[in-house]
Amino acid sequence: MDEPIRPTYNAAAQAGARDYMLRQLQQAGPAEQLVMLLDGICKFSTQAKEAIGRGDIAARCAANARAIEIVSHLLGMVDPSTGGEAAQRLFRIYGRLLQRLMRVDFENSAAICDEVIGHVRDLRAAFAATFATPQPAAAPASAVVAGPVPNTLLPVKRSATA
Repeated sequence: MDEPIRPTYNAAAQAGARDYMLRQLQQAGPAEQLVMLLDGICKFSTQAKEAIGRGDIAARCAANARAIEIVSHLLGMVDPSTGGEAAQRLFRIYGRLLQRLMRVDFENSAAICDEVIGHVRDLRAAFAATFATPQPAAAPASAVVAGPVPNTLLPVKRSATA
C-alpha cells in the first residue's frame, strides 16, 4: 500500500519522445552528438543507480543496458589503427567504461555507477572544452571519433625552396 505513485505514460507519448530525441540527435553536428551521447550514459547510469537504491533489478538492468549500448556504439566508432594516439586512448577509455558498466549488473553496485558517471562527466567536460575552443585548421570532431582524417585536412608539406 505504501508503493510510490509513479506517473504512467502511454506508448504514443513514449514513442513521440523517442522520435523527438532521435531528430535532435540527427540534426546535431558531430561534436554535439558526442556530448549528447555522453549525457545519455550519465542519465542511464544515474537511473541504474537509483534502481539499485530501490531494489528494482529489472529497472537497473534496463537502464544499464542503455548505457552499455551507448558506450558500445562509441567504442565501435573509434578505429585505433588509423586514428592515431587520440583514437587509441579513446578506445581504451570506452573499453574500460564498458567493463565497469558490465560490473554494475554483476555486483549490483551503485558505487560503480558513480565511478562511471564521474569518468563520463570528466570526458564530457574535456570534449566540450575542446569543441568550444577554436582550433586553427583542425580536423572536425568526427575525424578522431569515426576514423582517419581525410587528406584534404592534412597539412601540405612545403619544399625548402618555396
